[in-house]
Amino acid sequence: MAASQASDRRAHAKAAANLVINDVVRLLKANSISIEESPLSPAASANLLDLLERGRITGRQGKEVLEEAFASGKMPETVVLEKGIEPPISDQGALERIIEEVITNNAKVVSDYRAGKTNALQYLISQVMKQTRGRAKADSVRTILITKLDEAPPA
Repeated sequence: MAASQASDRRAHAKAAANLVINDVVRLLKANSISIEESPLSPAASANLLDLLERGRITGRQGKEVLEEAFASGKMPETVVLEKGIEPPISDQGALERIIEEVITNNAKVVSDYRAGKTNALQYLISQVMKQTRGRAKADSVRTILITKLDEAPPA
């Protein structure tokens, strides 16, 4: 097996473990049921992981889909279609335009970030997520924002 395949398998295993440990267990506890009684089948969990891995939904959307699939017993892909959940923004140019708009509209927060208040970054990320209605990938937003904020400010 090639190194990249082994790495991919580890990443998939980690994602599956995190899904079960964090989200499914939380739902089981909240509903006072055991894993054997779970309305979420192993196939449904695999379907959700597939949607996440293919980039069809974001992590945030995945949590929403999981909650609905758990409550209804439906397959996550069915939930995505029924709720009309749109795929994440993949157009880098569109995302950069939104980020530039957020930077322009939040001059004080940008100034705070550049003055060393790194927690201001989280506010800017949340503003971008709000503008995109959660369809942007937070890690991409963070990377682009840091790059743009670390550029020299216009004179």
